[in-house]
Amino acid sequence: MPASSWKLSLATALEQMRRELSNQIGQVCFAQFLLFRQARSTEGHAEGEGLTLMGNLPFFVSADSIDVWAKPELFLLDEQRRPRFVSGVRRCPAVCCDT
Repeated sequence: MPASSWKLSLATALEQMRRELSNQIGQVCFAQFLLFRQARSTEGHAEGEGLTLMGNLPFFVSADSIDVWAKPELFLLDEQRRPRFVSGVRRCPAVCCDT
């Protein structure tokens, strides 16, 4: 069930999901910790070789995610709360995209 169809309050939904998904949340937190640590190590190694790493890692959020449901104002959504851009491509009506 997509988050956009949830009828619970934000606080109630988040608390329920924290309880139900505590193991998965812990796994994701640990994976993010490892990614951060490895990125810092890579950056340090590159710096030791006289290189500078620039930029960031692109992360994309699913349109039916809790993030979009909880804070839609932070995303570029149309009137039906669908993403206006998908992976850098402007969403367009089927008529103009149909070939």
